Amino acid sequence: MRYTPAPYAGHLVRTVVRDLRSVEFKVQQRSGEWGELVDIDTAPVWFASPGARRITIAEYIGPALQRIRRYCEWVEIPADVARSHAALLRWCRHHANSELPSGAFRLAPKDWDGNSDDELDLPFLPEFDHPEETIRHLAAVEAKHRDLEVRLRHVADLRRKAIAAATHVGHSRRSLGRLIGLSYARIHQLLTDR
Repeated sequence: MRYTPAPYAGHLVRTVVRDLRSVEFKVQQRSGEWGELVDIDTAPVWFASPGARRITIAEYIGPALQRIRRYCEWVEIPADVARSHAALLRWCRHHANSELPSGAFRLAPKDWDGNSDDELDLPFLPEFDHPEETIRHLAAVEAKHRDLEVRLRHVADLRRKAIAAATHVGHSRRSLGRLIGLSYARIHQLLTDR
C-alpha cells in the first residue's frame, strides 16, 4: 500500500490494481472523514468513502511483518516498509528495541502488541484493505454507487443549464421536450427547481 502526497493539492494519491490494471485515485480527509476526489469536467468533487477510517500500524504493515527467533522472539518490520511513510518511520524509531544495519526494525512482541493499534494519518479503505473478500466487494460496490451518484448530479445540473440556455435563445419548452424525450411539464420543472 503506497500513498503519494500531491504537492500543493491537499490530497494523497493511492495506486491500486483494478481489473488487472494499475489505477490511481485521489483521497482526501475532510472534517475527520476520508473520501475520494473524482474529477468531473476538471473540477474535483469529493465524496465519503464507505467505511473509511484511519489505518492502524498493524494494518499498514500487514503480511510484511515477520516474527523471528534470534536469542529470543522478535517482531521485525522490514526497512522498505518502515521507510514507506514518514510517520511509520518515526513510530518505528520510537517503539523499536533496535534498528538493524539493514534498516529493519526489531520490537519485543509485548511492545508490538501494546502499540500496533496506533493509527497513521492515512486512510483504511475497506474496498482495498479489509481482509474479508465479501466486505471488500460490498465497499467497492458502494464506492462505485457514490461515485456514480456524484457524477449523475453533475450531469443533471449540466442538462438543466443546457435546457435553460436553449430557452434563453428562443426555443420553446415543448420543442425541447420533444427533442430530449421529456414532457413540457418536466422541462418546466427542471427550469424552475433549483
